[in-house]
Amino acid sequence: MEKETNQAFQQILAKARVLEQKLGSTWVEHFQDVDSPDELAQRCLALGVVLTGQEAQEGFALLQDPLETELSEEELAQLAGGRANIK
Repeated sequence: MEKETNQAFQQILAKARVLEQKLGSTWVEHFQDVDSPDELAQRCLALGVVLTGQEAQEGFALLQDPLETELSEEELAQLAGGRANIK
């Protein structure tokens, strides 16, 4: 189960990177006014990024509660490509 969660997280991160490449570093602001997971998925699709239903739900939840966007140590390490402990 943890492997599946890790893979899902990696897919979401990859899609976020694509959105950042297309919209710039303030890419999240483009989605601040979405009203539903479906609208989030449609906006992403218009940019060439396809979200699954689960990804749209999770993304929408994060947009609604920005306090939950803080990453854990493990998530930061994954984002850094597992290089967080290399000096």
